[in-house]
Amino acid sequence: VYKTPTKMEKTYVLPDPIKSFPAYPTGEQYPNQHVGTTEENWTYFDVVLNGDVRINDYRADNYTLDLTKQNDKVYTFNNITLDSNYTLNINVGNQDRSIVVNNFNLINGHIVLNGTGKLTVYVVSKYTMGSSSTFNNNGQVNRLSVYYQGSQPLVFSGGQRVFGSLYAKTADISITAGSGFWGAIITGGSHFTVDGGTSSVTQLFYAPNAVFNMAGSGKIYGK
Repeated sequence: VYKTPTKMEKTYVLPDPIKSFPAYPTGEQYPNQHVGTTEENWTYFDVVLNGDVRINDYRADNYTLDLTKQNDKVYTFNNITLDSNYTLNINVGNQDRSIVVNNFNLINGHIVLNGTGKLTVYVVSKYTMGSSSTFNNNGQVNRLSVYYQGSQPLVFSGGQRVFGSLYAKTADISITAGSGFWGAIITGGSHFTVDGGTSSVTQLFYAPNAVFNMAGSGKIYGK
């Protein structure tokens, strides 16, 4: 005699984004770097100066930040700044690399990952990404992870494109105005907005403490 099997129920407990947020690693400041030959030459420019990466001058465009010089070393930066549609290449080689940045200012520019390894970026205070900026554009999503422990809202509102995952401790998140995000987004913030022509392809949106608002022509695709 066939008997209907007893219904099996599973309970899944997802972690609290705030309590499970990782401690940031310690490291040493990246050494000063310049382009050009001598300080008297017009081609000379301090691209990395006292912990600041300055991709805001035409002489620094398409500069490669090499993270492979020291194995298993975490580099720290005060500010990483990109502007004027300039490009910064980050060479991770064939290993996984990590950097800690106090302020990440992608005002208007592009960051390209070179190599086959993965990059983890730990942002301490401020993370801004301005109009039409890209990070790992069309790259493999699993090669980029960004952790942000600052409290200022993260706003992507002007055609930005990110191929990677974002983990925000307490920040609210807004993705609007044609921006695109490919990857998981996890936040302990209280508001999450997808609006205005946004197209996101994601494995996971996890914001257990947030009011989730999807409006306008925003679109979300699972993958």
